[in-house]
Amino acid sequence: MIWLESKKTLKESTMKVVFYGVKSINRGLFKEEPSNRFDAICLIHDAMKELTPREFMTVFNLNKVYDGNRYECKDYFTSMKYINTLDLDKPLGDGIEDFLWEYTNHDINSFSVKRFTTVDNLREMNGQKSMLDEFFKEHGLSTYKKFKDQNGKEFLLDSITGKTHKILKKRHLKIIN
Repeated sequence: MIWLESKKTLKESTMKVVFYGVKSINRGLFKEEPSNRFDAICLIHDAMKELTPREFMTVFNLNKVYDGNRYECKDYFTSMKYINTLDLDKPLGDGIEDFLWEYTNHDINSFSVKRFTTVDNLREMNGQKSMLDEFFKEHGLSTYKKFKDQNGKEFLLDSITGKTHKILKKRHLKIIN
């Protein structure tokens, strides 16, 4: 009996770690050091794997948006369709990535974005290209970064050719006195 109670307490603690962890990442409590933020994100992500879909849905409710068909995007119905293919009482485990992708909740979506931007920040700190830059390079597409020279003039740097391009400022409005 004590074992069952401690198992229940452990599950409740895991749910709290997931809830408060996602909230803290989304609110930017780990701003100063990307490696600390990444460690926290990994801990939260691993805790998510321990939850069942049923438990996850009690921690973060699905968004009550029903017009996905109209706008051709995910909504409550598409998330529930996916969730109904799962065993609701089996921990998510390695299926967490698919689950997070299909789950429509503002906090979870924001957490996923923070997760990928943190990985990108770490890559850039280690001298690697961002994931988006790599994707474009693999497909032969240039990306551009904006810089300022010592005189304060802005220019764009082509990621593939290394060429710079002036930024032309056009005035679309004419001041009339």
